[in-house]
Amino acid sequence: MSVYLTIEKDDLRFKINLRNLAFLLIGSIIIADSLIILSNPHSREPIVIIVLDVTAVIALSLGILVIRRLKFNGAHGRSFFCLTLGILLWFAADLTISYYYFILSIREVPPPVSIADVFWLAGYVFFALHLFITFKFIRNKINAIVIVAASVASTIFVSIILAVHIPLILSEFIHHDYSVFVVDISYPIADAILIVPAVAILVTLRRDYEHSIPWSLLSLSLLVNAVADFGFINYVMNNNVESTWIWDLFYIADFLIMAAALYWYNRITFLERWRIRRAQC
Repeated sequence: MSVYLTIEKDDLRFKINLRNLAFLLIGSIIIADSLIILSNPHSREPIVIIVLDVTAVIALSLGILVIRRLKFNGAHGRSFFCLTLGILLWFAADLTISYYYFILSIREVPPPVSIADVFWLAGYVFFALHLFITFKFIRNKINAIVIVAASVASTIFVSIILAVHIPLILSEFIHHDYSVFVVDISYPIADAILIVPAVAILVTLRRDYEHSIPWSLLSLSLLVNAVADFGFINYVMNNNVESTWIWDLFYIADFLIMAAALYWYNRITFLERWRIRRAQC
């Protein structure tokens, strides 16, 4: 009877903590995005840059805490190590944009291809490694139908982007803007590579939510990023640069979802160690 009550009590505590995490995450996204939505259009761009930097720092700090606890041990250790490196590279990209804006005063027409793109695309490599390590760890639970569906979704995703923007992309190639051409096609391809394992992990672990909150949130964050990339590329290709801040709201949410996942994992590992020490006393 007492064991049953303990399990029931732990389950209730877990649900309360999960609810609090959801409220904290949603509230943080609303507050961060509201700072941009409600800002003066003339001062919106620097606010976007600052908020992106701050949210990236939060996610990166929590990732470093996980690495300190896990080191490079096991699948989880390697997975979170790659994830944190990915966040670090994206943070470096955002810092590069800050440098262009605040130091070099390049505001109206940023470079079509910059070192920031190198950092962003390199970050995709480590995010992909994170997802594939996690994917390999749970592969026995993954349904083949889910993998096929995710692969089809990725193919459709890239096909839509290329079909919509093929004239502009080809014009870049024809005019020998090879670096711009490579960057423009690299982002949708990178997103497509992430979509397959992200969707598979998210769908597979949806019922085992008690043990999969971090991985589900991290997969969700990368899917949010893929949506943001699609919208951002669409706006840039159509010379609607002034409204790209709308998609920055998704990038901010992306970092905050990552931060929530890492916060949850840090909290769980701390509680597990506390319980082990308490049991040994």
